[in-house]
Amino acid sequence: MINKNFFNLKNIKKTLHTKPFKHIVFDGFLNILTLKKLQKEFPDYKSDIWHNYSNYCELKKTCNQWNHFNKATYSFFMYLNSSKFINYLSKIFSENIHADFGLHGAGINIMKGGLGKLNPHLDNNIHPKTKLKRKYNLLFFFT
Repeated sequence: MINKNFFNLKNIKKTLHTKPFKHIVFDGFLNILTLKKLQKEFPDYKSDIWHNYSNYCELKKTCNQWNHFNKATYSFFMYLNSSKFINYLSKIFSENIHADFGLHGAGINIMKGGLGKLNPHLDNNIHPKTKLKRKYNLLFFFT
């Protein structure tokens, strides 16, 4: 599912940036087969699964409901919340990272070409159930 090169801790530590904040840019994170499966089953913009956001800092549609995810998407989110993946992230960032099976403030998002908007903002930084502070986000961009 994940490109094996990502799991070479030595290489990842080389691509770990600290400014303006800790982050990694990893092109080719997903193996090509997984990528194609996720792209193929990604819901259409007109699908009724989406929750619409339209406010001062965002114009987008989101879905964090597991029952709306197709097989590859479901498996992908399960993997991202797996102890194997979470433990690896904890090693990279030298901090305890926690899974979020509730996908609070997470899931899949879609924007209509040229019309979407997501300005920098701070929300969902404290999980409403676990009360843990959110420090890291994992973002994937498909075009």
